[in-house]
Amino acid sequence: MKILIYSWSFAPAIGGMESLARVLAEEFCRLGHAVTVATETAGQSDQPYPIHRRPGALALLGLARSADITLSLPLSLPRLPALLAAGRPLVIAHPIRIAVSGQGDWRARLKLAIAGRLCGVVPSQYLARSFPGSVVIANPYDAATFDPGRRNGPAQRNGIVHVGRLIPGKGAHVLIEAFARIAGSFAQERLTIIGDGPTRPTLEAEVARLGLRERVQFI
Repeated sequence: MKILIYSWSFAPAIGGMESLARVLAEEFCRLGHAVTVATETAGQSDQPYPIHRRPGALALLGLARSADITLSLPLSLPRLPALLAAGRPLVIAHPIRIAVSGQGDWRARLKLAIAGRLCGVVPSQYLARSFPGSVVIANPYDAATFDPGRRNGPAQRNGIVHVGRLIPGKGAHVLIEAFARIAGSFAQERLTIIGDGPTRPTLEAEVARLGLRERVQFI
């Protein structure tokens, strides 16, 4: 099967969406499918499949027409016309909720309306409630990185760890609030937040306000 993966962001950029697209592309290739990636991310990355960076509308249309199916990560309003015009099956992966910030947030409302009419995939039952009709398929992971067999001896506990980009949709603020509620009952527990992003200063300020600087670290 010829599979086109449109990933708004891709390697060499780093993040959850980028990792999801890469792991899927590698596994599809391993299973014998012909994979092509289209992305808005510039730069170079060494991958065993063709990558088209910032293709024009006609180029993207041609890529989608040449494929048997297209997977879009996530729903992109500017790119949707070309993907739909190709006339091939289109699947949209929804990694996070589409939040409507107010009455004037027409983009979010339009995305939600479109999402309800297209085949969608979500990684959890929680997101399925935001995208009715979507299929729940858990996110894949890189087995070469997360391999229990590589441990030397039994695993050692080291508190609670959050790994991810620090943006509102990842929920680090919810974790900090939850940790604050149990901190008094579990005096030995520590919270480590691994990652960076635009909300890090706000999260650090919240940790300080809660008096948890000695028990929450950002690395």
